[in-house]
Amino acid sequence: MTWKKSLKMIDLAPPGGFFLGFFFFFYCFCVFWGGVKIYPHQKLVMYLFIKYNTIAMKAVLTLYTKLFLFTGILFGLLMLLSYLLVGEGFDFKHVILRAAYFGVFMSFVLGTFHIGRIVMKGAGKLTSDNLSVRHKEQIQSGLDFQKLLNAIKTDPVLNKMEIQQGENMVTLKSGLNWFSWGERILINVKAAHNSLTTYEISSEPVLKTTLVDYGKNLENINRIEKILNTRS
Repeated sequence: MTWKKSLKMIDLAPPGGFFLGFFFFFYCFCVFWGGVKIYPHQKLVMYLFIKYNTIAMKAVLTLYTKLFLFTGILFGLLMLLSYLLVGEGFDFKHVILRAAYFGVFMSFVLGTFHIGRIVMKGAGKLTSDNLSVRHKEQIQSGLDFQKLLNAIKTDPVLNKMEIQQGENMVTLKSGLNWFSWGERILINVKAAHNSLTTYEISSEPVLKTTLVDYGKNLENINRIEKILNTRS
């Protein structure tokens, strides 16, 4: 196996589930404990692969845990409130079990859909930053601020948002949609040198407690980045 073929194995790992990772770990087991011959560059690839999957798995598990706790606790509190309002007795253990079941189900559905959409938006490797609903990026472009404003106002998606212009900055706010309760996009001019302008772009949910946005804020960043890159 050549170095290039070995290196490609890192990018073949599917994010989230890591089915390929299972077989790769099995291969590592055969190499280190089964006496299979391996070359030094392949050991490096194995190390990078394991490190990548560890980071991705940690980010995914963190997301699922947050969703489980949020939805499970909220469902449990609503159940307790309903019992108290109707004046019926309840089994506390029963409430906890039902809340746990609900939390597991909702975290799996919402989390998996969120991860899938993030991957579809071209996030690349799964990290805590990529899976977050808050995204920030700095981009250099040959497009000056006024031309950027004009491009935003003619964009079929961005021009539907509420646009507030300030000095060397612009804020865009979207309303309720299928993926979030709304987003807030902030574009700041950080520096301008010769024909290049440095922009800091951030996009986050309007509702601060949002845990998943199914890639909507990442999509906002990508859309503005595309304008800056294609119209410069």
